[in-house]
Amino acid sequence: MEVNLREPFVFDCAKAEQKPKENKTENESQGGASEEKGSDRVLAFTLSASGNYAALTDDSKRLFLFRTRPSWRCISTRWVVRRCTSLVFSWAEDELFVADKSGDVYSFSVVEPDQQGELKLGHLSMLLGIDGTVKLWNYESGQQLQSIDLKQLYVSHGTAIDSEKLFVLEDELEGPLTPTDNLTLPHTPWDMTFDRQGRLWVLLENKDSIFLLYTHTQEGWQCETESLDLQTVSEALHLHWDLFEDSVGLESQLQHLYKGKGGRII
Repeated sequence: MEVNLREPFVFDCAKAEQKPKENKTENESQGGASEEKGSDRVLAFTLSASGNYAALTDDSKRLFLFRTRPSWRCISTRWVVRRCTSLVFSWAEDELFVADKSGDVYSFSVVEPDQQGELKLGHLSMLLGIDGTVKLWNYESGQQLQSIDLKQLYVSHGTAIDSEKLFVLEDELEGPLTPTDNLTLPHTPWDMTFDRQGRLWVLLENKDSIFLLYTHTQEGWQCETESLDLQTVSEALHLHWDLFEDSVGLESQLQHLYKGKGGRII
């Protein structure tokens, strides 16, 4: 991904567009409950594969779409029904898929940035459309790599959710996925991603060591410390660490997921 690292882009959700207040009688006629006021805390962020677009969503149920070239610019502010936990762009980068805490998935147009979202998949259809298996596909070739029958699984060992370790997997044309490397991190990871050079970037919950950069060699994944890209990105985040400081020590965003019980369905 080619990004201009010399000019860091800062976007403050507190200064962004706010949702217009709805008329109370109109909201009640639509069966809506009283609106819960959210904060400006970012819940999810993603970049498109080409790096041309970026998106984020916050606790106030706002969805921001950015164009990154030739310079960063917010091109739309839209609102979602519920707080979201995951964002991903389509391969063609014409749609942005948004998953909320109840399990619903909405599609928002990138080509028409003012168009409202469309419900693509709901939690009920997910419950009714499963066959008890998890299948892994190669999305480019359409080849099924692996199928796991959930009824035949058993617990072999337990793993803590807050583990400060990363497991890197490699896929082959045949055979199951197997762990190849176990990377032990010095601090709790916030996020991670691969760039277009295949390098692994890990964002850490630590001011003095914000990023780790790994490059894959014949000996495995090696941590780079002298990379110019790493120094540039780390220096840029150091200047704006106050924006990250409030998130240090917070619980995982999985707290926004909830489980409800109704009849025989959980």
